Amino acid sequence: MAGGRRLIVAAPALSRGHHVATTPEQLREMVAAVAAAPEVGLDFETSGLRPFNGDHPIGFTLGFIASDGHPYSWYVPVAHRTMEAQADASIARAAFADALRHRPAIIGHNLKFDLLMGRVHGYDIPDTAPVHDTLVQAHLIDENRSLRLESVVSDEAVSLWQATEMSDMVDRVCRGQAKVRRLTLKKRAKTGEPSYMEQYGHSEVPIAVESEYSCRDVAHALLLDRVQRPKAMGAGRPYEAQRRYLYANEMLLVRALMDMQFRGQLIDKPYLLALHQRLSEELDVRGRDVGAKFGAVIPWNNDNQLRDLLYKHLKLPVVKETNKGLPAVDRSALLQLRAHHPGMEALSEWRVRYKVRSTYTESLAYCVDRDGRVHGDVLQHGTKTGRFSMKGPNLQNVPTRHKEMARAVRRAFVIEDGWARLFIDYSQIELRMLAHYTASSILRAAYHSPAYEAYAQGAIDIDEYMLRRAKEPKRDVHSEQAKRTFGADPASPDWKTKRRAAKIINFGVPYGMQAQGLNANPDLLLPQATANEYFATYHRKNPEISATKARLFQAMVARRGTYFANWTGRCRHVPALRANSRTVRSRAERETFASLIQGAAGELTRYSIVKLYLARREGRLPAHATSTVHDEVQLDCKVEDIPVVARRGQRTMESFRGHFPGIPVVADVEVSTTTWADKADYEECAA
Repeated sequence: MAGGRRLIVAAPALSRGHHVATTPEQLREMVAAVAAAPEVGLDFETSGLRPFNGDHPIGFTLGFIASDGHPYSWYVPVAHRTMEAQADASIARAAFADALRHRPAIIGHNLKFDLLMGRVHGYDIPDTAPVHDTLVQAHLIDENRSLRLESVVSDEAVSLWQATEMSDMVDRVCRGQAKVRRLTLKKRAKTGEPSYMEQYGHSEVPIAVESEYSCRDVAHALLLDRVQRPKAMGAGRPYEAQRRYLYANEMLLVRALMDMQFRGQLIDKPYLLALHQRLSEELDVRGRDVGAKFGAVIPWNNDNQLRDLLYKHLKLPVVKETNKGLPAVDRSALLQLRAHHPGMEALSEWRVRYKVRSTYTESLAYCVDRDGRVHGDVLQHGTKTGRFSMKGPNLQNVPTRHKEMARAVRRAFVIEDGWARLFIDYSQIELRMLAHYTASSILRAAYHSPAYEAYAQGAIDIDEYMLRRAKEPKRDVHSEQAKRTFGADPASPDWKTKRRAAKIINFGVPYGMQAQGLNANPDLLLPQATANEYFATYHRKNPEISATKARLFQAMVARRGTYFANWTGRCRHVPALRANSRTVRSRAERETFASLIQGAAGELTRYSIVKLYLARREGRLPAHATSTVHDEVQLDCKVEDIPVVARRGQRTMESFRGHFPGIPVVADVEVSTTTWADKADYEECAA
């Protein structure tokens, strides 16, 4: 340590019911107490957040609520870098396993992290032990709240202490140690040197401080669970029946997503670094060309400077604005300006490559762990709608529209020899949810399937349904919409334009798209007046959509809490629907409808991941889920198991009979044995 100095802090005395176990006798006492508890709180303290990159537990806490209603907890330090007496790691692991051998329900806050850290480092947590994650509970109760443990504890008023006392103390210790070591605290330095928290985590926090901190975390989780679990299950609410099933699924999802993160995906790191170098050289060449076309030299990735050049100096028309009302400079806006300046195509291509280089080359390579894989963290509480978010890395934003760059990035995701990756993706699922919720006659007619009707009525099983469906004529929902909405004729010169317009609106409505979104689409480039006309005609011919919105908003405003519950019982609270400002209300209305449709679609993926996880755990599916991107689940299996995994995986993801009358849920299957970039339609490959 720099100068050999260590920050001195005055640690509080251990609270009533809190213990530190370092000797074999103390560990036996802990096991005897915890092994009798039907529900056990769990928390790992760690040296960092990347268990596959060398980060490890420095200690753990197990606890329970006794018959007197008070929480009791034991902290077991095993790897603090503080020169203090600690438990032997192997003896501590054995005690941990003994304490949980009776498979109690496991309670904690952000349990996925604890389950993953324990699994990587040999702490035996029974697969079949139920889990109750108080972070997920808090999100189910109110998706708009802060989910930080101290915040939830304050919201629910369950703490026996000042909620942030120990987290503030630990933060002061870590800040002091970072200063001593001349490191940034959390963010990586500009030189690329890892931050203090990345390198040390809580490992230099004195045991007296960390033990009270961790014991309080477990106590808080146990107390929160008692208050939150009935609320999260919707006790006494109109949606309680669906919500209890949703709650059970969400808690199994904690385990399923942990298993997905544990598996990870293999990355060709040398390829990524070579791609970075190639793009750097290409950007230099293209940058000079862009500069020549515009007669200027600026950082082409700088939005503000580019905005000044295009709209102030060159006086180009503003074709699109940002959410803050500024002239837009994204790819859509630049491509719309092609008719006004010959350099727009080149500028757009430069910026696409810059984005890929900065986000998906060195940055993605940094996320590769020592095992050569990325272990993306899928967050089930990451959005307010029920959709997932992702970090470390975020694969939700891998390019899709720019085919060359999309393929370049996906080429880095390689598949082991002898293995295959199946990509099972819901087909037009948001449109199908739009058809379900609005009962649009045009959309329902486009998705009508006699085979599905027979299956939904129980006249045939799913295998016969799949056979009959394959023989039904393919129907293009966008063509049907173009014909019935715009009166388009496939033989007419404007057919492609009208079908494209129908497709853009179809997919845009679930996201709250307005007429400007049609005008702003670079693949269509309609005049604003024409875009307005198409948009108005679409809603006039699909009146059920506007009627559904009106009923939804009216019901929410009349309901205490200003919420709706989707088909699973998940609630979305949008208090801004009551705002006095029309601008604020309009934004809230778009957000609400988007949440209804997107969230309903996202629930299918959540339920399917759990079904696939249970099928694998029970030996019915020889495959592991390794990632999920939007409406797609990626499964890895041995090459010889491709047919059975494709068939069972697809059927599992489609098995929602009865939930959406008249609207079949359809999943498409693609497969690759080389890289993500090479995936191809499974049916065509199997033919």
